[in-house]
Amino acid sequence: MPNHLKIDVDGIESLIIKESDALLSYENLYDVSIEIDENNKNSYNTIANKMKEFGFSLKQKKHAAIFDQPALASHSSVYNFIFSRQEAQYSLD
Repeated sequence: MPNHLKIDVDGIESLIIKESDALLSYENLYDVSIEIDENNKNSYNTIANKMKEFGFSLKQKKHAAIFDQPALASHSSVYNFIFSRQEAQYSLD
């Protein structure tokens, strides 16, 4: 089982998160990075609520500078959200 997870599947992130209870309940899963389009409020709310349900909180919201270029303006609302568990204990073991 992973300790860190990245979900970037261009539009179906919320569908994946809805069906991920077993993975999200894994106690050694510390961080989940999910690409989310903030303009899609339903998807954002689904993901945020599910992450909160499993003890994750927003650690970082990052936007790739490339999305600020005029040719990619349709992606200007896409961010990588990193959710972490407060009680996560990182170890090099």
